[in-house]
Formats: sequence, structure tokens, C-alpha cells
Amino acid sequence: MYADNHLAEPENRLVVRQLEKEWEDALAAQQRLGEDYDRFARSSPHFLTPAERQTITALAGDIEGLWRADSTTTADRKEIVRAVVDKVVVTVLGTSERVNVTIVWAGGTTTSEQLVRPVQRLEQLSYYPQLTDRIRELAGQGIGASGIADRLEAEGFRPAKGGKRISAATVRDLMRRLACPAGRTHRHRPAPPGEEPGPDEWWLKHLAAELDMTTSTLYAWINRGWITTRRESCWPHRLIAHADQRELTELRERRTRPPGWYSRRIWTETAETAQQPTP
Repeated sequence: MYADNHLAEPENRLVVRQLEKEWEDALAAQQRLGEDYDRFARSSPHFLTPAERQTITALAGDIEGLWRADSTTTADRKEIVRAVVDKVVVTVLGTSERVNVTIVWAGGTTTSEQLVRPVQRLEQLSYYPQLTDRIRELAGQGIGASGIADRLEAEGFRPAKGGKRISAATVRDLMRRLACPAGRTHRHRPAPPGEEPGPDEWWLKHLAAELDMTTSTLYAWINRGWITTRRESCWPHRLIAHADQRELTELRERRTRPPGWYSRRIWTETAETAQQPTP
């Protein structure tokens, strides 16, 4: 207040003090309003200039170019996806390798595509019946497993777990399971004298046939220590597995367990051990 309190008449000093207080309150309120406005202005969206609007419009017309630009970071690409994609719907067709993917774009437009995923077994493939029919046909023509594998690759048949070629070993196993002619066969090389498989011992391919599984899976089990083996002393140093009736029963039971069973058991046992109180 411009009037000095001491210059006021005694009977007016109370009024002057009241006016001064109201003036100070008004100045404080004005300062608070200014600070609130500054905070609002900082948090409010930036108003685009006409030039900025034109640049954004041009970029929106070339999303692919914006995506591939060297200046676009991973964080930028995530923001692009959040801006243009509403949701993604993924549907697996049964247990097969076929996956239907539908992208719902902002605005409601949709794009659908069918993708291929890896699966655990050949039997899960949607074209497994056609695959087995083709193997029977080629085997009936006297073609061996390697030749059939070449034909299958050329005709577009792919393995269950990804890749470009179904191996000859897999074809050979399928031929055995389908009771197909063996094609060109080769005599089994005998073991060195005194090293022939004895009682409860097996060549790996014979054990694989007994267990109805591939030799590649047998090798994986051997590496895990589930099958005991010995090796020939001379070239080609083949493995000979030991499996008596009890071990065969255990291996057949192991064969029936679903994929990932052992990994889940290890995880469960680890979790249970961690929860046990420390003595």
C-alpha cells in the first residue's frame, strides 16, 4: 500500500493495516497463478508450427522409410508401433506349425498373414500325411534315404524344428516306422573280433528301432548319461549301447514323457529346495 501506516491518522491505522494485508494477499495469489500457468505451459503439448506439421505429414506417408532410417532408434520404433498398431491376435492351428496372425491397425484396418513356427515332432506338421505318402512313393521306386531327403528338400518339405532339409537319418527312421522298402541297403560292417555286441548290448540303430525313436535322440540321451555305451577300438569307432530289460522299460517310459518334462522337473526341484528353511 503506497500510504505509510505511520502517516495515517490514528483512527485510520486499522483500516490501513487491513488494506495492506489484502494487497499482499492479492500479490501472493498473483504469484501463485503465474507459477501454476508456467507449470501448465511446460506440461501442455507443444503447438506445432505449419512447417512441423508438413514434416510429420510427409513422414506419416512413408512409415517403412521412417522405420528403416538410420536415425530411427529402437525406442522410436516402439513408439511407432504403439502409434499405428492397436493389437495383434495370434492363433495357432491346433498343434501344427501353422500360425494365423492378425494385426489390427489404429483406425480399425486389419492385416492377416499365416506364419510357420517350429514344432517338436514331424507328426505335428500340417503336411505330415503328404510327407509320409511321398516317402512311401519314393521308397517304392527303390530310392534310398539320402535320395529321398534330396527330393523332399527340392519339393519344399521342411523339418519340424525349422531349417531347409529333412535329414537322411530322419527319412530313414520314417521309412522304418512306415515299413517302407529300405532302398539301396548296405551290409552292416562287423565289429572287431571279440568286440561284437554281447547280451543286452545293441548297435545304436538297432536300439533306436527297438525303442521306436531316432538315433539322434539316442545320442542326446547318451550325452545326458541316460544310456551306457562303449566304443569300438577300430575305425569307424561305433558306439555299442547296453540296455537290459529293466533299462529298456525305463527308456520306453522316458520316451513317452512330453517335451520339456525334465526341464520343468529341474525347475520345480530347484524352487522347492530354495523354499526349504535353512537349519
